Amino acid sequence: MSQHPPPYDTAIEGKTASDGPPPGAVYQQQPCAVIVSPPPAQMTDPPSDYLVSAIFVTACCCLPFGVVAIIKSMDTRNAIERGDAQAAHSNSRDARKWSLVALGCGIATVTIAIIVLVVSAIAY
Repeated sequence: MSQHPPPYDTAIEGKTASDGPPPGAVYQQQPCAVIVSPPPAQMTDPPSDYLVSAIFVTACCCLPFGVVAIIKSMDTRNAIERGDAQAAHSNSRDARKWSLVALGCGIATVTIAIIVLVVSAIAY
């Protein structure tokens, strides 16, 4: 046989639960901890994020590699903001690398297109 606790009475001495604790009630505050972290250290010489070149090669040369360059560029900015110098330098190198890869693909595509046009014009 299971016994259930008595029903909870929300009205104590004419008060409802939203009125606050009943008179004479003693409550202890729960212990809490407040953790204060110092602001991230500012880098003295932050690396370049190459965002302008990444946007340029995305718009003019090679969209897929340009998008990767933009993502790496934004990762560089985020790492600089949180003070992570190692990640900032790594992402900066990657942003530059992908910008150059996209530029190379764009130059190669234009060169191949010119060659094809010249050869097809000579053939006729």
